[in-house]
Amino acid sequence: MMKWKWLIAILSIGSIVLSFGIPSAEAEKIKSIRNQVEKHNFFRAAPSATRLPFSTQVKGSIDKNSMWRCRDGIEETLARLPTELSSRLKVLILNFEGGERGLADADTVILRCDVSKTERLRVFLHEMGHVAYLSSGVELQADYKKLWEKSGEADFVSGYAKENEFEDFAESFLAFVEFGESFRSTRSTVLSEKYFFIEKNFFPDRVYNGDRADFTLAFDMTKL
Repeated sequence: MMKWKWLIAILSIGSIVLSFGIPSAEAEKIKSIRNQVEKHNFFRAAPSATRLPFSTQVKGSIDKNSMWRCRDGIEETLARLPTELSSRLKVLILNFEGGERGLADADTVILRCDVSKTERLRVFLHEMGHVAYLSSGVELQADYKKLWEKSGEADFVSGYAKENEFEDFAESFLAFVEFGESFRSTRSTVLSEKYFFIEKNFFPDRVYNGDRADFTLAFDMTKL
């Protein structure tokens, strides 16, 4: 009898994990991050005496100047975010070997370097959206998933946001910071709910204006 009770308890816990879990393809992508890292020492400290709040590593062989160019703008971009959010980033990996433009888990971002500065920094913000989301509790994630599930065709900031709730949140996070005025003025009720969800839970004291954007035409917010 006792064995059956333990079995039921284990199955119940498993069902809870699955109900709030990451889609398998996304989970595999995130798990692979730690296996892609080749440590490097160039960026253990900032140019000044101030030590960075995260470690920077490199994937691939590259010269020091190229790495500085890739990292250009990262600290300024992080400074636009509340400290509580920016401090969640523990490891930044600069990728010089191609592949996906960005990957993230709850405290690590891999950023591909062979794209323009504007696109690279927007990819970085998108990935910081993943960091923010994945480092939050399951209840908050479940609440946002409900917003994603009730979204119609016009209730996303981009075509890519329709992939799953994780990409929807990351794209909406990017839109909040880079295209705040357009995001706030949307006529979509669900998009407005997403805006205020992000504001309430991640940016309670921040308002961004930024560039204008037509969300009905955007597939990828990082390329606007």
